[in-house]
Amino acid sequence: MMIDILDKINKYSHYLSKATRWHNSKELISEVETSNTHGQKPDFIYEFKCYIRIINDLRVNNNVKFVVGSDTGNYFPKKPAKKAGKPYFLIENNFNVFQLCAGTKIETAYKTNRAPDISFQYGNASETPTYKDIFMIYDAKFTNLGKKLSYNSFSYFVTMIKDLGLGTKKENNVVFDKFCNFDTNCIMTNTKGINENKEYHELHNLKVVEYFTLDKKFNVIG
Repeated sequence: MMIDILDKINKYSHYLSKATRWHNSKELISEVETSNTHGQKPDFIYEFKCYIRIINDLRVNNNVKFVVGSDTGNYFPKKPAKKAGKPYFLIENNFNVFQLCAGTKIETAYKTNRAPDISFQYGNASETPTYKDIFMIYDAKFTNLGKKLSYNSFSYFVTMIKDLGLGTKKENNVVFDKFCNFDTNCIMTNTKGINENKEYHELHNLKVVEYFTLDKKFNVIG
């Protein structure tokens, strides 16, 4: 059942259980196909699952506050959207205050928009963020079992990193628990990742997190 999976993710997160529906939809957030989700791509479900897992890990060593959207309340967008009026999480520790946003459109230095699945934005980032307001991004790619992360998805993420000015690692003071290796831009996948050489990952300031699912042990490449 949908709620059962959310409970596994959120069993220590009472306030997260309130944010379980999509904006402009009556569907619950879930990884399980139901009559309401049949035929839909599971990408956005996996993306949000990754977002919630990151939040839960951050809760161990940080103060986490859910910021209700002024327009959509507890409802998250299913696809890339403007940040204004959407909910997000405010994270605070002894070293830093930052916002963790899902699917936010961010303006690049070239006046185009990019929308990483998860963006780490400075505490004072506005509702119309630019590349100057972020210091790290994650992208989540769901791949059918038996296949591995596509090189096109990998290359697209490399380009996004460049466009958002994140090719060089920025000091962030993000304090993780089990995800302490997620300390730079990461592309996450439910299956096997792409194992480029270490120098390539360092050059583009990224890591690949493969097998990032609830039923497997994930592995960080890079």
